[in-house]
Amino acid sequence: MSQTSANGQVARLERRADGSLLVHLAEGEIIADAVPLRLFPLSEPLRWIALLDAEGHERALLESLEQLAAADRELLIEELSRREFVPIIQRVTWVSGNSEPCSWKVETDRGETEFVLKDENDIRRLGPHSVLVVDSHGIRYLIPNRDQLDPYTKRAIEWYV
Repeated sequence: MSQTSANGQVARLERRADGSLLVHLAEGEIIADAVPLRLFPLSEPLRWIALLDAEGHERALLESLEQLAAADRELLIEELSRREFVPIIQRVTWVSGNSEPCSWKVETDRGETEFVLKDENDIRRLGPHSVLVVDSHGIRYLIPNRDQLDPYTKRAIEWYV
């Protein structure tokens, strides 16, 4: 049903009553309190998902979510969404200046927010169109396609990349 893992094959996934994730491996082993972790969350969000045990040890590796049964795939995507927080910047409304540290006001897919950019290295390209912004608290923000931004936002981002 699923991709070969580090120690076998994932047979199915299950959500327990307490909200934790159980991973059933084909050979009968069960990983209790499993934690999914995207190895390449921005460039390959549907591929290379590690399944960790409660102690943080990798116990299984899924090459692709597409190889899971539909219900298991939905459960894993839901679990990943609960654990990840990467707002999408839709628009920059204000930047305090062109030298760091500087304050930014942005509109994201999760609402308006303000953050401090400590260093020019906290904005970096992720391929030809995507940009990752990391604020002074380590919160990551994603711009999936800078070519689709309004002129002010594009200018603010391109100052750094």
